[in-house]
Amino acid sequence: MATSPLALVVGQTASPTFTEFAADGVTVVPTVGPVTYAADSSGAVTVDPNTGIVTAAAPTAATLVATVTATDASNNISAQATFTVTVEVQPASSATLTYTAGPIPASAKRAVRGSSSFGPVPR
Repeated sequence: MATSPLALVVGQTASPTFTEFAADGVTVVPTVGPVTYAADSSGAVTVDPNTGIVTAAAPTAATLVATVTATDASNNISAQATFTVTVEVQPASSATLTYTAGPIPASAKRAVRGSSSFGPVPR
């Protein structure tokens, strides 16, 4: 069953659930031997070969996915999961706000020239 890649941030981990099914694709059957895990050679993720825990190690390109394969060698069955890895965006910790004054409207210029609190403005 194909699924979308799981998106991880560098340093984040993910735990697996490996499930085997009978030929009907519905009935769950127990694993026979130990399940081992391996990551592809992209370097985007590392995987513990015994537990299957994945750690995101390096960002992937926009179109690249990292693949981890789980194998029950005793049943000769394997399954794959895919991952994309990104660098965490730093959250904002401060902000600034600035304004830039626009031009003074012509009507305001006339009003200033025409009066003063000390009397008429000489022309």
